[in-house]
Amino acid sequence: MRQGARIAAAACLAAAVLAGCGVSGDARSIGSASIGSGSNVPGSSSVLTPEATAGSDSAAGSTGSTGSTGSTDANGVARSPGSTDSLAASDANGEEVTVVTDLANRRLAALIAKDRTAWLSTVADSQDPFGRDQGDTFDRMSQLPLGSLTMGGVSVGPGDVGGVQGSVARFHIGYRFTGYDRGDRTFEVAYAVAKGPLGWRFTGVAADQAAAQPWDLPGMTVAASATSLVVGDQPASVLQAYLALADTGRARIAGVWGSAVPAVLVAPHTTDELRRLLGRTSAAGLDQVAAVTDGPLAPGAPATGDRVYLNPVTFAALTATGRQVIVTHELTHVTVRATTTRPVPTWLSEGFADYVGFTGSGLGTATVAADLLDRVRKGTGPTGLPSASDFDPTTGEISPVYNAAWLAVTRIAQTHGPAAVLAFYRFVAGGPEPDPSVRGAPDDLARAAFTAVLGTSQDAAVADWLAYLGRLAR
Repeated sequence: MRQGARIAAAACLAAAVLAGCGVSGDARSIGSASIGSGSNVPGSSSVLTPEATAGSDSAAGSTGSTGSTGSTDANGVARSPGSTDSLAASDANGEEVTVVTDLANRRLAALIAKDRTAWLSTVADSQDPFGRDQGDTFDRMSQLPLGSLTMGGVSVGPGDVGGVQGSVARFHIGYRFTGYDRGDRTFEVAYAVAKGPLGWRFTGVAADQAAAQPWDLPGMTVAASATSLVVGDQPASVLQAYLALADTGRARIAGVWGSAVPAVLVAPHTTDELRRLLGRTSAAGLDQVAAVTDGPLAPGAPATGDRVYLNPVTFAALTATGRQVIVTHELTHVTVRATTTRPVPTWLSEGFADYVGFTGSGLGTATVAADLLDRVRKGTGPTGLPSASDFDPTTGEISPVYNAAWLAVTRIAQTHGPAAVLAFYRFVAGGPEPDPSVRGAPDDLARAAFTAVLGTSQDAAVADWLAYLGRLAR
């Protein structure tokens, strides 16, 4: 499912897949991956709640990279239009804006040059807690394949710094992980700034600093292959295992979709770290989240910088099969978002991600769709394809909805062949280049695809699918 800035995708997992996850009761999600009651398998996914979206780095990134055009300074750092001295002439805080622009560009130049001393020269005291943290941040960032560094959107105004009012500098940094991202991500930096004996310097982090970035994880290390990057503060052996999951998942995706884009996984060590990475004010409900896919997404354009965040508690509790299905499901979203330009109905997006995720898993239909089939037996099964609202985790149990979506896509493959599934999806989602001649709501395009691609009607296909569910439930 293509959405503005963030999607979540993952799973209600069965006893056959889970190994003592410690979650009981009905499968619920608070807007991301959920862990089920012990009778479900990966296949449930939903949009995040507004709280989860607010304050995320991707919210800033959805407006595009700031500073991607304009002049280049002597250090080779891109300056955005308006980030030169001309801004100072028209700004009430002209001196502060000018010096913050210079400080920020010096930091980017230091990153490019791997010059720790130059980086620390932008802080007031490299030995106080903020200065030491900045040194650690530089060390972590230096491990990453950072490229396309840009800066822009500088402003200076009053703000809260450790409970005290002071001057707060705000600016956007654009970056990409070279070899893995296909476009820039941007995030806002909010630092306290003050003039001291050495001139203007950064002195601390503002209270309203945006969501944490992967390099903010303490003790962060990296595991990488040519096509997958795993960033986290878990043991190296764990990151290597997750890297293997990603590489295997990409191979499965390529086998179905025809290609798989490079991917970035982030593996925090604690739930609180995950909360900060997601920009959430509370960790409530994250104990049910297995994984979240996040990234800026402009209308009519492919995604270029998605991240898959793994929940350290629930993800680690899964069996090897469950972890592989989850990662493959998530990376399916990454690849599909990166190679299509139109939104599709939720049932198609999530059903297809599960269709790919379960490929090669060895899990049977009765195990995967146990919750749904139980409802069918009780006469409370679906009467039509799931609507977007059916995937809302705040309104009821969601695992049967994802089961239904998966079996809808699976039924297309059974009756028309695997190639028809791809043709159907691409008819609705379009290709990597936008086609302005194709217009219509996602549900309307899907309805048209039943006829144009499958040679049937949506009503007839749904009737066949419902009959199929009835046979499975016997």
